[in-house]
Amino acid sequence: MEYKCPECELIFESRRGLGLHRNKKHGYKAPKYQSRAERASTQASVWRDVADRLEVLTEEVSPTLEAAQAILEELDKSELECLLEEITTWRDNMEEKLSNTPKYEEVSSACDELESIDLSECESLSELDDLERVIEELRAAADTLEGVIFPGMF
Repeated sequence: MEYKCPECELIFESRRGLGLHRNKKHGYKAPKYQSRAERASTQASVWRDVADRLEVLTEEVSPTLEAAQAILEELDKSELECLLEEITTWRDNMEEKLSNTPKYEEVSSACDELESIDLSECESLSELDDLERVIEELRAAADTLEGVIFPGMF
């Protein structure tokens, strides 16, 4: 198999060779591995930050709906979706032969907790009175996400 450098299109026989070349010639640094729990914690922190910024907005004399919606546009659910997909795939692949094992129960529990997180109510505001509800839902979702126990591989 051949591996092509995306920067200069040189061809390498191994991924390692490509990685060494990209690091040396182009200054590329591979992203640091993060566990599922670290990724969940990071996502929860971002959601709490959005909730905090919305709360500051409620303390203003005349907060505007547009300002609140601008903050909500930064609400990113992609990491939650990615984690849910990973855990669901893991659970589904175990279901046939390993459904009676403790590991399956751990994975299934993590999957159920991730599926329980619902941010659909936080996507848009129709009126400013909904702001406190959205803040509470964001914080609750962050707490749930940080409380998920992601099982190890073994």
